[in-house]
Amino acid sequence: MFKNKKKVSWKVSNGGECVQIGQDPVLLGNKEAYTIVTKNLFVNCNAEAEVGSNKSSRNKYLKNYFKNCSGEMVMRGGHDCLIDSNVFEDNRGGIRINGTGHKITNNEISGAQTAIRLMYGMAKGKEERGFYIAASNCYVKNNTIKNTRTGILVGDSKDADFTGNFDPSKYPSGFIQNVPPFNNQVDDNTFVQVSQKVLIQ
Repeated sequence: MFKNKKKVSWKVSNGGECVQIGQDPVLLGNKEAYTIVTKNLFVNCNAEAEVGSNKSSRNKYLKNYFKNCSGEMVMRGGHDCLIDSNVFEDNRGGIRINGTGHKITNNEISGAQTAIRLMYGMAKGKEERGFYIAASNCYVKNNTIKNTRTGILVGDSKDADFTGNFDPSKYPSGFIQNVPPFNNQVDDNTFVQVSQKVLIQ
């Protein structure tokens, strides 16, 4: 169990994840870790914006439970991961997706501002290198979303400016998130008391 994790005390509010698979989302994003994260409890985990941070490929996140956390389960880097049968209850957010080929299925998300977010990026696919990779070829199916403002948001953080946040000689992408998510499939999700079921920006 991960419980009662307070906001990080250092100046940059980063590095407080409960679980992180991989280190460098850009340079190591295509490394295949084949790690399974399953049946963990995350309760009152408020250290930073990412409760779990995926930074490698072909991992599985199965049957985990998130309660009263200020962060999300985040596909920060990497591709072809499975996020299945997790429960999110009364967290600020749910699942945030960058990268390609992820499957987000059979999750239950309630009480979040936005349940599932498919993000803009600075680059696309598996061959391009960028600080963020736009969500593409992802499969969002059979999720149950309740009591949220927005169920599934396709195209979050458009034109976000990361100037000064990374070294372009190491991460050869532009600083502006202007590559939209594309070729994603959203099917057979259930919405209960959701103001905006699917919002495309």
